[in-house]
Amino acid sequence: MTTTRQAISVGGTANDGTGDTLRSAGQKINSNIENIYYRLGGDSDNFSSQISLVDSAVEFKPGANAVYLSSIPTLTGDRDIQLPDASGIITLNSATQTLVNKNITMTRTILDNTDVGSASDSPIPATTNPYIRATGTGYQVTLQDGNASDIGTMKVFTYTGTGILQVTATGGNFDLEGPNNRGMILIWDGSQWIQLTQFDTDT
Repeated sequence: MTTTRQAISVGGTANDGTGDTLRSAGQKINSNIENIYYRLGGDSDNFSSQISLVDSAVEFKPGANAVYLSSIPTLTGDRDIQLPDASGIITLNSATQTLVNKNITMTRTILDNTDVGSASDSPIPATTNPYIRATGTGYQVTLQDGNASDIGTMKVFTYTGTGILQVTATGGNFDLEGPNNRGMILIWDGSQWIQLTQFDTDT
């Protein structure tokens, strides 16, 4: 099967005898149509029962409902969508998704932060920003509990004040002592906050 379109020669002028014969013209027509069937159906005899071309889109219809591959009418430039060299499922929606077995590389990334400077900033909601930047002079704050569905939620504390910052939460009291620019990471396990690590932000 050739992939090049075969044009029927119609000769130089009408009935000059230089064009294709009826048989040759018919063979070229059959070959061109065979190529179309092959491209749209996977073989030379049958069109695909699930894929078709509709107005300005490609229609995929594996069952009662269809999916349309199209673009919005007002593209501002050419778009290049590259698929990875791997099998899997592409999710296109606005729902919260969970990444599994993925490495995320972040360089000079700034997280939204919540500033805490005194006991009056307590309690700290579990829904606040993941980075809690504490300053001030020795005080106590309470970190509220998360929900059972919030397993894996983390809070990163840094403390650049003086004295002891005591964070009270379900799971215990977690202290940071300045002025050594201390920090810690807490994670919610579904029922309590657990300290993963404590670190010196100067190192």
